[in-house]
Amino acid sequence: MKSIWLMTATLLFSTAVLAVAPTNPSFEDLPDLDGWAVLDIGDYSGGGWVVRGEDATDGDAFGRLGMFEMFAFGAWAYGPAFQSPIFSAVSGEVLSIDWRVSSTGGFCPPGNVNTGDEGLGRGYLFDAAADPTVDLPVATLFDVGPICGPLPWDTSLVEVPYTGDFYLLLQVGSFDATGGGVIGAELDVDNIFSVNVPPDCSGAEAMPGMLWPPNHKSYDIAIVGVIDLDGDAFTLNVDALRQDEPVNGAEDGDTCPDASGIGTDGASVIAERVGGELGFEGNGRVYWIYFTATDTYGASCSDVVKVSVAHDKKTPVFDNGPLFDSTVCP
Repeated sequence: MKSIWLMTATLLFSTAVLAVAPTNPSFEDLPDLDGWAVLDIGDYSGGGWVVRGEDATDGDAFGRLGMFEMFAFGAWAYGPAFQSPIFSAVSGEVLSIDWRVSSTGGFCPPGNVNTGDEGLGRGYLFDAAADPTVDLPVATLFDVGPICGPLPWDTSLVEVPYTGDFYLLLQVGSFDATGGGVIGAELDVDNIFSVNVPPDCSGAEAMPGMLWPPNHKSYDIAIVGVIDLDGDAFTLNVDALRQDEPVNGAEDGDTCPDASGIGTDGASVIAERVGGELGFEGNGRVYWIYFTATDTYGASCSDVVKVSVAHDKKTPVFDNGPLFDSTVCP
């Protein structure tokens, strides 16, 4: 007898998922089970079936896996497994699947797990190179039962642990709680999609990040280093501009405002700082450029990049914090 490994994992369940528009077509092509392979690796050979696409419309199912066995002797068993085509996914991408398990064999009063034949269901994420008969899955979407059914639809989410190629494995089973020798169950699946991964702002930098000399000229600053792991296009928006020295303060050149660009994908800042000598000099200026990156599906990240203007070539710039609005004249 061959069976896939069981795996305990932390699951995220919800009855409804408000997901951003999908971004992984290779994964979202899976929901009607077209192209899925039937693997005869259950506890009983044969005895399973799959109903695909629009033919599996009962209860809003877009795919239905079923099993019916005549020989169980008070045990539980799984039918054949159903393996998806291989798809690519990135680290941190969230995969989602709607599912429900229904018992079909014997007498199963709702809420009573001690009589009748009940349903089992499980769904796993495997590495594309894995053999499901000997290798552990990389994540568990769901592993439930025995339960009387049909249960209400549920949604399982799983985060992809690393970038690579994967496949899904779904399997339906049943538990013979009465010893009657007949077990059966169905697993309905629908809405298989990926939840969009937002852009990553953690590597953002201002370019250029330091201005010299402090000649009171305006310089365009680009925000670089933002990436989107899904490969989605994204836009940058400057949300706020602040600085650690007063706008148009003493010894800084009498310009105002000191920065602009809110609502655009970059900023312009004045190369100036508080000058002075003999204990009255400044410690350099730091501009804080707050921004948001938003991909084509509405997912976003926000961060800040900084531009410094040194007091002189020898003294490091000291950041006093985003104390003043660079766009407002006093």
